[in-house]
Amino acid sequence: MNFSKRLKELREENSLSREQLAEQLKLSYSTIAKYESGARNPDTDTLQKIADYFTVTTDWLLGRTDESKPGRITIPKSVGYRLLVLLKVANELKQNKQIQTNDALKKLLDIVGDIEGLSGINNELDYLELNDYELLKVFGSPDAIYDFEEELGYDLIQKDLLKDGSDYFIYVCGDDSMSPEINDSDRVLVKEITSINECKDKDIVIFRQNDEYLIRRFYKNETHVVLQANNSNFPPIVISRDDFCILGKLSSILIDTE
Repeated sequence: MNFSKRLKELREENSLSREQLAEQLKLSYSTIAKYESGARNPDTDTLQKIADYFTVTTDWLLGRTDESKPGRITIPKSVGYRLLVLLKVANELKQNKQIQTNDALKKLLDIVGDIEGLSGINNELDYLELNDYELLKVFGSPDAIYDFEEELGYDLIQKDLLKDGSDYFIYVCGDDSMSPEINDSDRVLVKEITSINECKDKDIVIFRQNDEYLIRRFYKNETHVVLQANNSNFPPIVISRDDFCILGKLSSILIDTE
């Protein structure tokens, strides 16, 4: 592809008329028209000006290379998604003035800028859509993005899937104890609670036991808590009320559809 075709491509990708592009580059309409028709080529200074305006290389403009343009980075979807999460975490910490105490995140922001700097990533989750997502704490996912100091996991979730009062969610990884109601790869939205007095019998709760996060149906008596799985292959767990470490109760289940 030659210069004339690539210039026209860039102009149309950016929803610019010839008049608008001419105004931005301080050129005449006829000059732009001649460039796009192939009747005329720009001099070296003008070529560089066009490259700088569209954030591309002069070699790419002249058709000498088909390498991706600077600022238009094609990366695997999973990698792009993790990067978006990480930068949204960093950006929110920055906006909340918490970033000053976290040198690692501050350095990251200094390198890549904030969320607005992600406009060049070709990824299924485009940076312009980030306002449609909420940042929540997450447990149970080896792919979650972690704060470098606190090791607290974060991930994105669509706002329209959130239920009122959800504080975090858990990825169910390799656990069929609550099937068929909750299955492997589902995400469980959780309301954070600290006391069993906030639960009633048959609530599904999240609790910690021996450094594991478990999901079970909750029952209690005067001295003990009984945690019952849906799957009969998992025996009930009986814990004294004083030793029970509850983290939250289920708000809703997001079923994995992939």
